[in-house]
Amino acid sequence: MASVGACGGAAEPTAADLASLSPQPTPEGALGAYIRLLELKVKDPSLTLFTPETRRLLAGMTMRDDQQDNELRSLRPATESMSVRSRGSLAVIRFAAEHRKVSPYFFRRGADGWMLDLATPRRVLVFNQANEWPFRSRDHEYAFAFDDG
Repeated sequence: MASVGACGGAAEPTAADLASLSPQPTPEGALGAYIRLLELKVKDPSLTLFTPETRRLLAGMTMRDDQQDNELRSLRPATESMSVRSRGSLAVIRFAAEHRKVSPYFFRRGADGWMLDLATPRRVLVFNQANEWPFRSRDHEYAFAFDDG
């Protein structure tokens, strides 16, 4: 990913903005911090909001403003119908059926709070051109959050 920055005339994120993009007390709070990251167009893969495995994954990727805008556009309305399923230090936020094109978000709790895990979905979900996300495998530690079907 590119370095921290904002494009399209938006103001550069402040130190306070960047400090808020860190582990949170709840999975919902971590998703809120991620939404803020998308709004600010922050592209720093080293943020502690991400799990260490996610940081390694993102370090090798490039994120564009339009990708962040598209994710934000689909994610915002879906949050009105989100549900959280957690077990121990793992959590998944899922969305209502009318937002089925929005994939679930995976979280892991560390010593400082809840972090976003983008690496696991990349291993266990298949994202196709129709933005559907069937499982590649149900043999993973977050499977408990999908035991209803």
